[in-house]
Amino acid sequence: MLLVASIAFAVNITVEAPVKQVTLYSNGFAFVTRSGWVTIPSGSHTLHIVNLTDSAVFPSIIPRHSSAKITEFYRYALQWNESINTTEHYPLEKLLNDSIGKDITFDFENETVRGVLVWFNKDLIGVSWNGSFTIYKISDIRRITLPATRFSEVRAENKSREEHGLAIGVKDGNGSGTLAVNYLVTGAGWDASYKYCIGAEAADGLGVLQGWAKVTNNAGEDWEGVGLKLVVGNPHIQPYYKPFSYPYAQGAAKEDYAAAAISPEFSASRISAYYIYSLAGPVSIRQGEVKSLPLFEKAVPYKREYFWNTSKPHPEKVFIFNNTGNESWTSGVVSIYLNDDFIGEDVIDYTPKNAEARVSVSDLPGIITAKETLNQTSTVSASSRTTYYKMRLSIRNAMEEDITLRINDVMYPGDEVKLLSSTIPAQVKPQNVLEWNVKIRKGDSLDIIYEYTVTNHYIEPRY
Repeated sequence: MLLVASIAFAVNITVEAPVKQVTLYSNGFAFVTRSGWVTIPSGSHTLHIVNLTDSAVFPSIIPRHSSAKITEFYRYALQWNESINTTEHYPLEKLLNDSIGKDITFDFENETVRGVLVWFNKDLIGVSWNGSFTIYKISDIRRITLPATRFSEVRAENKSREEHGLAIGVKDGNGSGTLAVNYLVTGAGWDASYKYCIGAEAADGLGVLQGWAKVTNNAGEDWEGVGLKLVVGNPHIQPYYKPFSYPYAQGAAKEDYAAAAISPEFSASRISAYYIYSLAGPVSIRQGEVKSLPLFEKAVPYKREYFWNTSKPHPEKVFIFNNTGNESWTSGVVSIYLNDDFIGEDVIDYTPKNAEARVSVSDLPGIITAKETLNQTSTVSASSRTTYYKMRLSIRNAMEEDITLRINDVMYPGDEVKLLSSTIPAQVKPQNVLEWNVKIRKGDSLDIIYEYTVTNHYIEPRY
């Protein structure tokens, strides 16, 4: 009857609910799932999950139990004093001291020595036997028998203890079930980097693209054998806490093209508006650790382009990749390798399927360029101002090859912008961009002279 009556009292039950699943976003947040098996007696009780990280965003916490109702949850912190018994083993010095004036036995070289211990220090012992006194080095003694009867003692020590975590109130439990807790956590995230390896460089070709995920755990708790998902995309999250921020990954160490094979174990799928990489097996990433995990490896064709944006002093070498795969590429650094040589890297934006990614790897100082204004005049009327521009683009090819150069130049903005002429035909693109594609043999030069007008309309103020 006493046992039955005691069940009705509320108790605190500690639950082992380790992290089982982590979904990482690129904006410094992660969605974590903890779960564990617990038996709940009838009545109302409090479940304790010890050491739930302080980085957990409290409004996001969702506790559930498969066989009980949740009444409340809150962070808790407990402090108490606890008496701890420790066993202290005596050092040799104390055992020798307790044996002074008593018979001892020890093995020294090839003999067994017996006598009365009359003196010792940290290196030597002095033994008396049959009226003689002999000193022995302790380091040369192989085995010693002492008359000491106590070799250790138990000491009681009072220590201050503390515990904190998440407390969950439950009631109407009907036995065993699963406790699960989901929450957002700051200080954890991932970013992508890519390695593109080619065996030879040409105007177009085929290489191997590797996707890598750099996973950072600064969430304040270990992830031991967890399921891991990486989300391409950032959900909108209210500013409960300022998320941890990460710089872009830096260029990786050089790798040999023939030895670049990796073993990706992620599968890609689409959920809602996001693309998600799911790791096939469990992974362990402890607090403070950073791990690089292979996302994918695939053959991807490239096109190489020489491109001059006239706002920059030099043309650039650009590699263009078309994402024809089944997954999107999140933003990150793409490093390009020619055999075992690093040739450059650049940051790409989020690239969905069937979109292009452009990677500018280096300047081309061997293509010497200049832009200058040859003439600029303005005509003013009662309702507008029109400015006439005559411009010249000069290009000299000092490289050891014939080139095709794509050129983009931006005309000044206005209410009406009109290209009048160009010595080499130009394509007019949105945002007043002029584009040329010109072929120049090595050692040759060419000029592009073009004219355009910019008209701005205005209304005279009325008084």
